[in-house]
Amino acid sequence: LAPQATVAADPDREGGPFPAQNAVDGRRDTYWYAGDGIHTPQLVLQFEHPIRPAVLGLSEYLPLGQRIEEFAIDTWQSGDWVEVARATSVGYLRLLRVDAPPTTMARLRITHAPVCPAISGFSLFEQQPPSSECR
Repeated sequence: LAPQATVAADPDREGGPFPAQNAVDGRRDTYWYAGDGIHTPQLVLQFEHPIRPAVLGLSEYLPLGQRIEEFAIDTWQSGDWVEVARATSVGYLRLLRVDAPPTTMARLRITHAPVCPAISGFSLFEQQPPSSECR
């Protein structure tokens, strides 16, 4: 679902080779880098219509090494952010199953990183109802 969203980073780094959009472009060879000295950046995805995320994915750009030690993911509920997942280490791919209510925004918060994080992927997936064709 992430490629359908409007992406905003905090702090915002306009332009340059490492924009926030790189985190949701589906490519492993691009990444979002908030800037030197920024160890706890945030990334917000805003959707036009409500989504109900069931699985969240996060990937680091590993040519620069594993950098994230802890992160959290929040969804926007009734005018406030509500944490729906928290985990340690990311690496190539970290998947988290969540039971989140419908939302129009999701936020990734890097809560601890010894050096500046480099995020190559932030993904959200909705659970689809089982097909009658699958048995």
